[in-house]
Amino acid sequence: MQYNELSDEAKERAFESFKNRELYDNHWAHHVLEDWVERLEDVGIDTEVYDMHWSGFHSQGDGASFEGSINLKKFLEAHPDVRQKHIELYISTVPFDTLSDDYAEYMVLLRKTQHRHYCHENTITLDWDIETNDVGKFDKVMTDAEPDIERQCRDYMRQLYRELENAYEYEFSMDNFFEGVEYMDFEEDGSLS
Repeated sequence: MQYNELSDEAKERAFESFKNRELYDNHWAHHVLEDWVERLEDVGIDTEVYDMHWSGFHSQGDGASFEGSINLKKFLEAHPDVRQKHIELYISTVPFDTLSDDYAEYMVLLRKTQHRHYCHENTITLDWDIETNDVGKFDKVMTDAEPDIERQCRDYMRQLYRELENAYEYEFSMDNFFEGVEYMDFEEDGSLS
């Protein structure tokens, strides 16, 4: 049956049926996550869709986060304010001789903390274990820069969450329902066939 053939009561049930059918299918989030993988790569953060975690959108502990690695040189070049504040760290990531034993591509890991039940940005921490002849100096400049790098990564996580929330709200909206209603087939009581 077509939507316009349903009774008013069945039309209400049809919208509820539409929302409930979609409730457990997160296909709507996939394009947001894929887009963010590409956007983050452009600023030196390497992650994958399966490394992105989120929950939403009604509880205090809801949010989004991602795990992965940060190419420090690329990250600092993409964030001039952080680079300027931590110029010594940036200089340490610029290879003078890539054939030298001292050369290391400085990668910092974004790892999920022990909060396995939550997904918000505060469940992610930075971790590094750089192999270089001057570990002590690197540890000091990295420790100084850690709050700023973490802050920027968490800002991306909050932005990701907002985009997921917007996609979720649209997915379950009346507007989305009406955009596809002509392609849906309903039972007389309004349930989807």
